[in-house]
Amino acid sequence: MPRHNNVHALDNAYVQQQKQHQQRRQRATYVYKIHKRRLLILSIVLLVMLLFFGWQFFKVHRNIEASRAQIQQSQAALAKTKSQNDSLNLEIKQLKDPLYVQKYIRSKYLYSKDGETIYNLPQDNANAVLNKQNTAH
Repeated sequence: MPRHNNVHALDNAYVQQQKQHQQRRQRATYVYKIHKRRLLILSIVLLVMLLFFGWQFFKVHRNIEASRAQIQQSQAALAKTKSQNDSLNLEIKQLKDPLYVQKYIRSKYLYSKDGETIYNLPQDNANAVLNKQNTAH
């Protein structure tokens, strides 16, 4: 003998109120899950952007430091070249003076006139003599 189900849901105000309350809770849960998923996606996108721009910033900073080091090396080389240029200009100026050329040839190549004796002085005294000669001109 088959059993019949004689239980029916009541359709009164209380049951309708409970259904509406249940639907509101389901809707709130659904909205919460959507917001949570959106927040997670937004956080991931923000993290990726921060990593990307952080890496770019790091690369730019490294390039700037390399450029600064190169500038310092170039400035040191420039200062050395200027110093060499100044000393060469001084030598050119001195070589235009016949007395200096004569002294230079005598000291460097030990050139002497007939019957002349050459005495070598310490290098410091020779520089002092050259400096006095340069300031006189």
